[in-house]
Amino acid sequence: MSRLLKRILVGTSLTGFLLAIAGFIIGSHVSVNNMEKKIGGMRDEYSRHIQMMIEDAEAVRASKLFNSATRERNALPLVSKHVAWDLNARSAEKEVPGSTLLLRQYANWTSDAEIFKRMIADPKLHTFDTAWIRELGQFDHLSLTQSMNIAKSLNLVPQLSSVHRISLHASMATLDVTDYSNQVLIHLLKTHAKSNGEKRAALKELAHAASLLQSVPLLTAQMAAIGLIRREIAVSEKFRIPARIGLTMELTDRMKRLAFAWPSVVLYLEFDSNPATNPFWKLQPLMTPETLACGGAETIGPNVMFSDFLEPQWPFEPSFTERLRKSRELSSTLLKECGLNAYLVFTEARNKDLPEVEPSSEWLDAPGSGIYHRLPYFRRIVAAILTTVAVPNYMRLYDEKTN
Repeated sequence: MSRLLKRILVGTSLTGFLLAIAGFIIGSHVSVNNMEKKIGGMRDEYSRHIQMMIEDAEAVRASKLFNSATRERNALPLVSKHVAWDLNARSAEKEVPGSTLLLRQYANWTSDAEIFKRMIADPKLHTFDTAWIRELGQFDHLSLTQSMNIAKSLNLVPQLSSVHRISLHASMATLDVTDYSNQVLIHLLKTHAKSNGEKRAALKELAHAASLLQSVPLLTAQMAAIGLIRREIAVSEKFRIPARIGLTMELTDRMKRLAFAWPSVVLYLEFDSNPATNPFWKLQPLMTPETLACGGAETIGPNVMFSDFLEPQWPFEPSFTERLRKSRELSSTLLKECGLNAYLVFTEARNKDLPEVEPSSEWLDAPGSGIYHRLPYFRRIVAAILTTVAVPNYMRLYDEKTN
């Protein structure tokens, strides 16, 4: 091969390599800009709901339904003995608890009197030992982070890259809140033939069980707690016993909209930390456990979860250093306020002194998924896609209310 031909081949290869790098650099900037436009557009569009969210938050806080002064006595040991767990929250194959199988037969009991009569007459209700629900009164909160399954997962986090933290976070074990709620309802229904005094006591026990469930800073738990309160109202009406003062279906509608929207608020606050340009900062003082904001804390913002895709900064890459600092600060504050200190490891950089591990995952098994965050420029494209595609719209219930 002649020297000229070799030079041409080398030059062509080098040119191709440089063009590829330039393409990735341009692609990373375009992807980040598209992400900014999409999230910014969502923020601007849904800012019309802010005033309604403020009104909902103030109404929920004023109801004082979820004002636990302490978090000293955890109900987890008792609850774990009687309630099923989802050891893999994303697994499609799960054993359905007996309480769920039973109540599925009576799905429309709240609106159909005949179905309700058949449900309370079902002898299978009395096959469930629900005496443990009376014991819940000695506890003031329910925290799942002390369970062996979750603690084991959290211990791995310092050694995980962002992509595997996302995978782990999405598939961590969790309490079956449906089984919990159904057992509490069964406990109440078993009093249908008893005195009004016993019914009132069971209603009070349901209310406390709901407050414990609300203290679990997971969106699924917040929604299940609201569902329990709606059941309290429905059963009170059917038992002809007055519901708690101020407790109405309208209030639970406010709770449902608000609890479901907080994860999106966290996203918009992370996206733009400047109160002067981001109207969602008006909601920040209202982000407390009493206003059901802890479902937003559990999601942990994408900026933090995707940190390996965003730092350290390579030449010509947009800088995310300041945004990540503010995002970590926001997530850490909310996690602490919601009693999720154990989740703070998700906001910290990977411990470089420990060997990186790549746990098996049913959620994220794409070939080469473990190296995406190591590829300069390309990693920003992946992060932008994940942020704009993987984060759902939690403002949907406000859209339905206003449309």
